[in-house]
Amino acid sequence: MKTQWILVGALALFGCDDGDGGSTEIDAGPDVDGGPNPCTFVEHDGQPKNRLAVGTTYWLPTPAGCGDAQWRLAEPGANAVVQGTDGFARFTPSAPGTYEFALGETGSSFALTAVDPTEWTFHNYNYYPSSSQALVGGALWVANAYSPTISVLDPDSLALTTRISVGGWPVALGWRDGMDVALVAHRADDTVGFVDVADGRITDAVWVGDEPNNMILDAAGTRAWVSLATESAVAEIDVATRAVTRRIDTAVEPFAMALSPDETTLYVATQRSGQIGRFPFEDFLAENERDIAVIDLATGMVTRWLLDVGTTINSLKVSADGATLYVAASRTDNVADFIDADAPNFRHRVLAIDTATDEIRVEADLTRQDGSGGFAVSLHGMALDPDGLLWVAAQASDLVIGLDPTDLTEQVRADAPGRPRHVLLGDDRVYVHGNQGFVVHAFGEDGVKIGDGSTGDDPRPADVATGQLYFSGTGREFAQNWGCDSCHGEARTDTVVWKAGPFESAREATRPLFWLEGTYPLGWGGYVRSPRNFAFATNTNVGIRPNTEEAETLAEYLESLMPPPAANGLTERDGALSEQALRGQALYEGKAACAGCHPLPLTTSRIQFEDGITEGKSDVPSLVGAYRHNVWLKHGDVETMRDAIQAVLDRNSQTLTDDELTDLTRYTLELTARDFFVLAVEPRPDERLSVGAPIRVIFNLPVHDEAAN
Repeated sequence: MKTQWILVGALALFGCDDGDGGSTEIDAGPDVDGGPNPCTFVEHDGQPKNRLAVGTTYWLPTPAGCGDAQWRLAEPGANAVVQGTDGFARFTPSAPGTYEFALGETGSSFALTAVDPTEWTFHNYNYYPSSSQALVGGALWVANAYSPTISVLDPDSLALTTRISVGGWPVALGWRDGMDVALVAHRADDTVGFVDVADGRITDAVWVGDEPNNMILDAAGTRAWVSLATESAVAEIDVATRAVTRRIDTAVEPFAMALSPDETTLYVATQRSGQIGRFPFEDFLAENERDIAVIDLATGMVTRWLLDVGTTINSLKVSADGATLYVAASRTDNVADFIDADAPNFRHRVLAIDTATDEIRVEADLTRQDGSGGFAVSLHGMALDPDGLLWVAAQASDLVIGLDPTDLTEQVRADAPGRPRHVLLGDDRVYVHGNQGFVVHAFGEDGVKIGDGSTGDDPRPADVATGQLYFSGTGREFAQNWGCDSCHGEARTDTVVWKAGPFESAREATRPLFWLEGTYPLGWGGYVRSPRNFAFATNTNVGIRPNTEEAETLAEYLESLMPPPAANGLTERDGALSEQALRGQALYEGKAACAGCHPLPLTTSRIQFEDGITEGKSDVPSLVGAYRHNVWLKHGDVETMRDAIQAVLDRNSQTLTDDELTDLTRYTLELTARDFFVLAVEPRPDERLSVGAPIRVIFNLPVHDEAAN
């Protein structure tokens, strides 16, 4: 009974769909004269029906047959219903409470309860911040990512003055002098929020596309560009009208951005482009390695590409004269075995590129160059002082490093604990955000530490936070120049083929990590039984012999990892399947017979084939969230989902029409975590129950919305 009650409660909490992934029409009741009312409104089934966290934008039900009737608050409050130019009415609560909405004068209404986000369960989408700091109206604002809040600090003392509730997983901030609102990118909610600077509260948010992961503004604060992680595009926002005015196509997974001083050119880098070489398999085409797009903002078109710049690119910065583009990137070599820290597997580099010729003027491996202070692993945010140094954060090494911008020689090196990812220049000081430590460090221009300040409480369970530090740090002994995150970037994949298992033949593309409790056995060869086995066994790749606490906390972090939210750039706004995807689902479960190996909702049968689609033993992976991978199949054989499906069809001697293949591809690209189900049970069905052993039922989503779940 208890399990059944939990299931029913969870279904109500998550607003699960009505079985076909669609929405539900509801009669608005009798009209004001007491007669039949043709007016209905459509509830969006992919979002909670009546509860959400403060700062999260709610898409109101769509009226049908209601004439000009529009939603409004029954009693006016601090924020109002916004009739979006995209056809959706929206509301963003800035304070806890119950809000009642009326549909014009039709008599139709419903209520929505907003709760303090600190009372909400932490759900680990594992998004990381990018441009997470901004000086706003004389204060230092910090986007906390793991907490749906912005922290406001005194820029001198670094004392925390207040916290502002915003949308899910805030990863980037933007503000310019003269703006009355600051912008914040909510990666989990697919929105950019507008925060009233004077009042310190979110007032509205606009939908921009799937997983906005970074943001940059023009000098006047009139336009913002937001990179969309899974859509190979950048959204341009008109700040005054709060509307997306155009989308600019880029290469896969745009992330780092830089704007030329004359604001005519936007540089956009692919974060996880991988590399051309797939040793020992056939290389990819060099012309496909489109690492950095050079975009003419007058036309919104890519004028040229910078090719094969790095495997993982995390930051771009343009010099004040516009002549140099600085790039912080890692480059990997999958030919060399993991032998010692001096092997060329991982090179963490800063490059200075001539913007007129696209030639590399100078590059520096910050670990190995003359004058280096030692290992500097996983380079991220950069800041350029026009009269001083080029600063770069080394996340895994907990460092900030100051380089001579001319020859990139190291001038300053300072400790910045907390896994720093963003660097911001202030008045005569440098701010470094240690995002996992919920801390901001302040340094003088000479690199001498001035102080640090807390950005507030961390909502992550303590073991998860500790395990994430372990995962995103460096290895030991022979592996001090890389760590877990070097191949499984942000617990996903770097798209590179590595010798990943205990056997010489185990050369595979790295697998993304989520739902590990239910998608066992782990790895393409299925040689790891559980996340805890994984936590102990795979440490050999990073030179660590973990103690029990280290392995257990790493396992807790791995078990917390979840696939992305229900909505992406192809689904309906609320996460429901599009009409094309519904046709594809029928093929998936019928003619194409995909569900035989990839049964819903987990989308894996947990079977290993001695000879899979590609040569050698192959595990059946989950397809949920596979639209984010950038390469597919065991050896990273193909670069599009459509080609991956075609390879499977060819292997199985199956034939689909071109339209059917298009529909099936669309469905797989909309496979998100929209369903609620039992992910795993312990002990497993093939295990014996020991006397006194606990019995665990593990769901794929939190069952309660309290902080202690």
